[in-house]
Amino acid sequence: MKNILSIFLCLVTVSLFGQSKWQLGVSYSSDVVYRTLHADTLAAYVDDFIKLRNADEKVKYGYTTGVNVVYTLKKWQLETGLFYSRKGYIVKRGDLKFGNTIDPRKGFIYPVDNSTSYTFIYRYSYLDIPLKLNYQIGTKRLHYAVSTGIIANIFLSANSKTEIVSDNSIQVREYEYNKSYFNSISLSGQLTAAVLYVLSEKQRLRLEPTFRYMLTKQMQNVKINQRLWSIGLNLSYLRSF
Repeated sequence: MKNILSIFLCLVTVSLFGQSKWQLGVSYSSDVVYRTLHADTLAAYVDDFIKLRNADEKVKYGYTTGVNVVYTLKKWQLETGLFYSRKGYIVKRGDLKFGNTIDPRKGFIYPVDNSTSYTFIYRYSYLDIPLKLNYQIGTKRLHYAVSTGIIANIFLSANSKTEIVSDNSIQVREYEYNKSYFNSISLSGQLTAAVLYVLSEKQRLRLEPTFRYMLTKQMQNVKINQRLWSIGLNLSYLRSF
């Protein structure tokens, strides 16, 4: 971990003292995040359990934010950076309704309008270090780019939040998962397409639809594993040095 951070800081230092081929930037991506499930056992019940989870679990909103370091060589760019990302998914259980109550003494029914609903939010935090190859073309002000690359996902934490709504009251419970359940480093693939607008000789804005997919398994020693993915819209501000 310390070695990775040292390499990144060296790249930032080089970018600050290099020529205009280097760019340093900040970016924020609003993401739709989810996962795919994979069986790590041949047990017969696993496929049915995966179907049940796929029926219950839904996408949620996440984000990715951090700093970019870009080296430009004509139409090609090599890009890295350091980012914090929040991934996960959500489970919403429908209302559990209780029927009307029968009074055994008088023989009539009291109407009851009680219901309880549950929301489970699963959240995973990662430190992402991407390595991308960009190809861009365009006019003086407007540029277009496509890119592909890999991301080293360094695991930080995993937790869940449960919201229980009943009789106009809300209970919130949070749980932190043991880090030993998760692989400390995972790898993801990344595909992007971008539009860049040149603000000045040294400043650029970039809007970038982005797809990321975890290529390696997220967890270890489990019967059902998962790979996280996200689709996001990334906005970056880049400055040449």
